[in-house]
Amino acid sequence: MAAKTGTLTTTDGGAAVLAGFVSTGNGDLVFCVAAPRSGRYLSAARRAIEDWLMNLITTNGGPVPRACAPPGADLAD
Repeated sequence: MAAKTGTLTTTDGGAAVLAGFVSTGNGDLVFCVAAPRSGRYLSAARRAIEDWLMNLITTNGGPVPRACAPPGADLAD
């Protein structure tokens, strides 16, 4: 899995966001989930996002390891 978080604390009530991809038993999934207006409740929002992601992975066959490119490999090919 590779993912990136984002946090907006004050504008428009704040937001917590997680986006990325994960390999599962049912194939690769791309996801983006946001908790709008969560600036005052970021810890709870992050827990809810993590719970959502774990449920997504579980209901899609569980996590599957993904091979990484060897050091120095040219990923542009």
